[in-house]
Amino acid sequence: MRTFKVKGIEMVLKCAAERNDEETIVKMQAVLDGEGQLAAVTLHKSCYCSYTSKHNIQKHTAHKRKAESNLVEEQPSSRIRRSQVDRFDFKSQCLFCGHLCQSMNTKHPERWDRVVQCERKGVKGASSFKDSHELCAVPPSLIDEHRCLRKGNKSDLVKRLGVPETAPLAAESVIIDVSQLLYHIVWPHGGSASDLVGSIKNRLNRYSNDCEKILVFDKYCDISAKDHEGKRRAGETIVEYELSILSILPKREAILKSKRNKKKLANVLSTFNVGCNVTMDLFNDSAFDHDEADVTMVSYVLDATRHGKSIVQIVSEDTDVFLLLVYWVYKASIQAKIRMERWDGMILDINAILVPT
Repeated sequence: MRTFKVKGIEMVLKCAAERNDEETIVKMQAVLDGEGQLAAVTLHKSCYCSYTSKHNIQKHTAHKRKAESNLVEEQPSSRIRRSQVDRFDFKSQCLFCGHLCQSMNTKHPERWDRVVQCERKGVKGASSFKDSHELCAVPPSLIDEHRCLRKGNKSDLVKRLGVPETAPLAAESVIIDVSQLLYHIVWPHGGSASDLVGSIKNRLNRYSNDCEKILVFDKYCDISAKDHEGKRRAGETIVEYELSILSILPKREAILKSKRNKKKLANVLSTFNVGCNVTMDLFNDSAFDHDEADVTMVSYVLDATRHGKSIVQIVSEDTDVFLLLVYWVYKASIQAKIRMERWDGMILDINAILVPT
């Protein structure tokens, strides 16, 4: 038997992730979370070596893939997967009761609000919204009987509620989601970080020099609620790169699908001047301490309006950002013009969404 401390536990965690061994991940993470730097576990040395062996991991994953490919019938699972959960249709179902909504009556459009009315509104015997849903933590129809989030396409909300700006004036402050920006510029595969900065500058040149530009990065903390989903999207193997000012950049996906690689890239980009009146909001130098760029960008919007900015614009296509903007413009009674720019150039007027029609 041998006692393994933090470094050994982290190695087990890394190998468990490669093996997709959720039970071991939960146990080891609980030890780290509970004891911190004093964490220790006692294991057979032979078991530890066998479990962390790269050769054994490759054999395990190959055997697992082969077994899955040879499986004729899907085995019953006690775990509820997202694919097994009923799909929620944002276009036609009420967020609160889940029933289908009536479409607008074209003969009498004045009788309808901008948000489509639920067909149970006014039904005899139906409980009021206040009695049924006022204290709900989340819209109840989005959760099924197994307490799982129903699948749905949130982007339908933007299509249904979004109001395009017809003649947009120049923004005084522009807040940009860097994670999305890196997917919408020319990626210099085989080039250097300075080439990537050149691509970023080309994208920012569409805004005037007087316009305040803020580039917001995710904070990339060691433990994040998004870690599991990030690993699922990235696949089983994630290669970590040593990045510097002179490094040759690998493919875009190799960087953007790894939290640690993105953090290293952010450190490198922070050493460059990316243009006039541009601020980089990094994990170690931020006005706000929230992990998510979504929340940080909205915080910058609120801060800009408090400092007298009259036209503030977020550049993002994230539906969560759209909903946060709608909520805070309403909640804080913001009078400044708040806009959301999509990567195809369309600009949505957030204030117009809240104007009764």
